[in-house]
Amino acid sequence: MEKKQLTGKWKQLGTHTELFEWAASRLCTTKDEFDAVGERELVVLQVFESKEVNKTKEASFGMVLSCKKLLRNFLTAAAYGDLVSISCDGTYRLTDAGWTLINLGVVGVIYDEKERQFHQRFYPCAFGFVRTECELAYEALFKSVNRCVYNCLGMELKPTVGAADHAVCIAAALGKAWPEMVFVTCWPHVSRKCLATKKKSMLSDKEFLVSVVKTDINSLYKCTSYKHFKALSAKLMTKWRNKGEARYADWFTDTYLTAPFDSWFVGASTLPGSLPQQQGIESFHKSIKAHMGLYLRAAMVYFLEFSMGQILHFCCAHRAPEEIRPFAEAPLLHSQLTKAKAITLDTTKFYVVQTQCLQTFYINRKDHFDQRVTKALTKRYDKAQDQSLYRVRVSAKIKFEKLRALPKVNSDTAQLFRKKYSCECKAYVMSGWVCSHVLAAAAIKQHLNIDEIQAGIPHRRRPGRPRKELSCLVRDSLEAAEGDDTRSTGPTARLKRHLEKYPSEAIGYKALHRFKTSLPESPKEFQISCFSGVVTSVQADNKPVTWTITFTDADSHDVEVDELVTDITMATSRHI
Repeated sequence: MEKKQLTGKWKQLGTHTELFEWAASRLCTTKDEFDAVGERELVVLQVFESKEVNKTKEASFGMVLSCKKLLRNFLTAAAYGDLVSISCDGTYRLTDAGWTLINLGVVGVIYDEKERQFHQRFYPCAFGFVRTECELAYEALFKSVNRCVYNCLGMELKPTVGAADHAVCIAAALGKAWPEMVFVTCWPHVSRKCLATKKKSMLSDKEFLVSVVKTDINSLYKCTSYKHFKALSAKLMTKWRNKGEARYADWFTDTYLTAPFDSWFVGASTLPGSLPQQQGIESFHKSIKAHMGLYLRAAMVYFLEFSMGQILHFCCAHRAPEEIRPFAEAPLLHSQLTKAKAITLDTTKFYVVQTQCLQTFYINRKDHFDQRVTKALTKRYDKAQDQSLYRVRVSAKIKFEKLRALPKVNSDTAQLFRKKYSCECKAYVMSGWVCSHVLAAAAIKQHLNIDEIQAGIPHRRRPGRPRKELSCLVRDSLEAAEGDDTRSTGPTARLKRHLEKYPSEAIGYKALHRFKTSLPESPKEFQISCFSGVVTSVQADNKPVTWTITFTDADSHDVEVDELVTDITMATSRHI
């Protein structure tokens, strides 16, 4: 090897002709050529060039890369009859020429036993290596993948859901390649951009982002259908304009409430197990850059000859499993079973509507757990006039015997269970098959014995050394020094400081307020009575700030921050 090659001054493949010369010996366009290559051997599916000049006044060209084992991820994802979810995005700063590596793959669900959580995992299938990221590059990638999968694997690729960030070129190319596919955008991108510091220049009230926008866009994200999303967004935009923030409301409407970039809420995807996010593919970008190590921003030929081969070997070893599904085998969690049991024990927390082929359970959300679910409330929810319920649908066509108390629910049982029961909440969409609401419905239908399963779950203490209890003298001294610095570092003081900074985050918290009430038999004598309620609103413009607590009998009471902290602490300590 020459010295100039060691210093990284290799040929940069600056023209379409030079790129085609390098790819000629690796082109794979027919089934015979596809069968002749090795499982992990780099193949070029297409070399393309754009005749149109983009904004940078440079012609765009590139090629589509993959290998036999990664292309079979499409077959693996559709092998069991489940619908396919794809994701696409580009990663940068891999070569010194500034080219972009576009990643296209399928999304599956895995269960992390250490964290006891479900995660979406990205499995790459093909790559586009392009000079300029544009609509033509994505169109060439999607068309070549469609053609290769059909000719070489004998499968017609019809993804159900496609996820991408807020990029017009990706959305347009996905719509042309698969017109019937549901397109979803990235919720973390929306949250990050809307709450960015530079957006304060649009606001007349600089605290509007934290006090109002943060809570409102979280409410929009939790919407379970497009009808609910549109109805709630119209109300919130009217509220923002009435508060004098019309400029910010107009920007938000044009950017995130206009098609195709208005599908970033939980119910945007029609496929359980596919949330509107790009966390899986972003994690994949980070892992391949960490695997390349010191060879980031290498010369073009070095990247194609060596680094791209390392990326393919890494993906074949860690991102080409035998099963890719929109749900995962997992044990039933104790927290979900506890919530499900609380729902089944109180008939006011759910309402059942029965038809010939479908049974629907309407269940309270966490923030409205104390309200009574009535027929009128369910009709308001169906008309998108209420956001306080979740809908669990039970199919009468699917026969399901009983969910047994096993250490882990296997994939066949989970697949049958998700066909029988479906929910609209985020936990169900994340896992693809289970949440506390479907477990409650299964328990009511006698397809699940919660006590039996809870008895079989092994319990262990929390990891780490137990916290040492304070002696009575220390506790008394802390209570006596209420205004001293010794109390300013406790959880009560931290909660007070947090609510003073973010008043709207107290909304939805349970509160236990104490009133002085008279005895019925002797009106002149008084006693202290406690009443439970929920924080429903905040008057942030008042001096001092006040919060409204609404009780179960529909009465309300306004409190200041010290009373609110005491009420929330009392409710939490008594597990209300």
